[in-house]
Amino acid sequence: MSREIRPLDHELLSRLVATVNTLDELKAKEGLGRQLRIKFGVDATGAELHLGHAVNLHVMRAFQDAGHLVQLLLGDFTTRIGDPSGRNNQRPVLARDDIQANADAFIDQAALVLDTDPQVLEIVRNSSWLDELNLDEFLGVAAHITVQRLMSRDTFRTRAKEGAEFRLHEFCYPLLQAYDSHAMKSDVAICGTDQLYNEMLGRDVQTWLGGAKQVVMTTKITMGLCGTVKQSKSVGNYVGLNDSARDKFGKVMTLSDGQIAQWLRVYTSVPLTEVDELEGTLARGEMNPRDAKVMLARRVVERYHGAEAGQREEAWFAKVFSRREAPEDMELLSVPSGANLITILQHALPDESNSARRRLIKQGGVRLNNEKQTDENSVPLWRP
Repeated sequence: MSREIRPLDHELLSRLVATVNTLDELKAKEGLGRQLRIKFGVDATGAELHLGHAVNLHVMRAFQDAGHLVQLLLGDFTTRIGDPSGRNNQRPVLARDDIQANADAFIDQAALVLDTDPQVLEIVRNSSWLDELNLDEFLGVAAHITVQRLMSRDTFRTRAKEGAEFRLHEFCYPLLQAYDSHAMKSDVAICGTDQLYNEMLGRDVQTWLGGAKQVVMTTKITMGLCGTVKQSKSVGNYVGLNDSARDKFGKVMTLSDGQIAQWLRVYTSVPLTEVDELEGTLARGEMNPRDAKVMLARRVVERYHGAEAGQREEAWFAKVFSRREAPEDMELLSVPSGANLITILQHALPDESNSARRRLIKQGGVRLNNEKQTDENSVPLWRP
């Protein structure tokens, strides 16, 4: 039995979507009364997703809840080329085994948000058609694209201006991603702003090959925990989907104060009227930002682990960090004699980057005998 097609939740989409190319086309496709095919592609260059990635997943879930088919595209073929988006040098090419492992990890994490019912979720790999793509057909499509248009892309233009080297196969990447839209017969493509060029090119390829144009939706990007750059594993300013409920709560509590309202809008389902009111309260200095972050952290945890987990982690955080009580499940660590503070944190937080550990120290998140430790090179003196 097929899913009933229902109206999209446009209020939810307004929280998550930055642009729609075009809104009139989207409304026209909704009016068709059939199941739409929603494309979302990802290259398997990494194995860990964070809340920033999850924005795309929640947009896809909104389409699923309306009865539409999400086609989760794993770019196992295009990963071999390496996406040049936002790069000032050639992206390293991964081994096939690494690509497969990353793709499997992505599917597992995406399932934390997406409805996995085959009626509304299809997982596809672009190697299934790009491995078999006829060279004559590929060259026919390529003939429609001028070098000037390719060089109009900011990534290539910037690299050329800087005298950086790039290779011919990198020019093929946008065209191959665009060809995916034709092969998938996608009605709507969801992407970050860095992929807008490629997906808009997909509209043209669909037209050249006799199909209907996809609508392209870009999703909102928020700054990471530090408030200056978007969430990134290399920077260490992210909240991972695979993080435990406790780690999610704790990381959100390190968020810069200026990001609270935006994170509530994009990463939770708190009504927008409540978020607006809270934002005004914070701006007037009538609320401690720490209390607002507690609410944000609880709602983020609730979204992925349930209401009970959110309440449990809020209570644990209050006990340990507000009342300064030792947790019952505190882990015992063995560290080298004479180890400095940053070395101790390397043992205590092995999965974090040194930049994340240093930020924790700087923000006063490390205490010894209830005294803040602010010098990463200090050798703590333990008192019995």
